[in-house]
Amino acid sequence: MRVTAFLTLALALVAPAAWADPPAAAGPVETAWESPDAIAGHPEVTAWVSGGIGPALIGGDTGSSKKALGVTVGVGRNLLSLRYRYTEEIQDCGQPACGLAVAPLNSNTELAFEYGVRARFSVFLATASVGLSALWITERGNTLLSSPGEGNYGTDQHNAISHFTVGATWELGAYLTSRFISVGPTFVLTADAFQSTAAILFDLHFGYMGERDR
Repeated sequence: MRVTAFLTLALALVAPAAWADPPAAAGPVETAWESPDAIAGHPEVTAWVSGGIGPALIGGDTGSSKKALGVTVGVGRNLLSLRYRYTEEIQDCGQPACGLAVAPLNSNTELAFEYGVRARFSVFLATASVGLSALWITERGNTLLSSPGEGNYGTDQHNAISHFTVGATWELGAYLTSRFISVGPTFVLTADAFQSTAAILFDLHFGYMGERDR
């Protein structure tokens, strides 16, 4: 009996865990939703399409508008974007109530490829991009080709000057966002040798904006 008691005491001192009750099973742990990329530890992939419209300057003149469409793909915080933009003067209508019109209208058609970065917060998305633009430009020349005449209303027709050139473009955006939709202003500047433009666009984005940055 003494030998048995001694062995039992020795085992209890050497391996107490063997005599302890088994641990209770852990309950479920609730976590916030995460994208498959975040769960796997990979850079998050994002993508969206965008469209916007807003007031613009063209060649230093006021009274213009810009329209834009775009596609953006991101990996982590890096963005690649393809943008189509069209900027055109807003002119008088050529009627007695609104003044004499002139033609052609100054306009820029732009196709831009941009690299940028993004920062994603709980309800806020910020982006900044820079790139190169191919530009098809129409400028109104100084040669008057036809006119309705003094005291009449209509359109003064001038010669048109066309250019194709390459410019630099910058874009800065700040948006209220959910996981799949964002909305807010985009500031756009395109500089070229003939007719630079600047604009503030009201932009809508549809796609996957990503999760909040860690």
